[in-house]
Amino acid sequence: MERTQQKPITEAPPASKAHNRAALVARALGLPTNWKPDEHLGETLHFLTVWTQHELNRLYIRVGGTVTHQLVTRTSDDGATTWPATEITLTVHVPNVGDVQIVTDWDADSGGTDLPIMRHIPAAELIA
Repeated sequence: MERTQQKPITEAPPASKAHNRAALVARALGLPTNWKPDEHLGETLHFLTVWTQHELNRLYIRVGGTVTHQLVTRTSDDGATTWPATEITLTVHVPNVGDVQIVTDWDADSGGTDLPIMRHIPAAELIA
């Protein structure tokens, strides 16, 4: 019986397309290189969330994009409570991925009506 010795694997297996596209999104938006969509938050490669208008503003300053807003109704996880909110969306085109929307809700307690991103949203349409 002849034995052959296997050669050690010296290269990592090729990354999946989704992983490569996540890397493109991360690079374009200046996110950590290991970023990936948080499915628990409903994120995808084309839709992600940030916590505050300040964080969204930093992205806007860094990469530009189109700013829109809409009045929405949010619901608690258990469905027992609803409340109105102003959702702010920054849309950025990422080559080889497409449009990526980054969203947050306006938080009056955080302030920031003077942020550059807020120039696109009339103060009268912000829900306190």
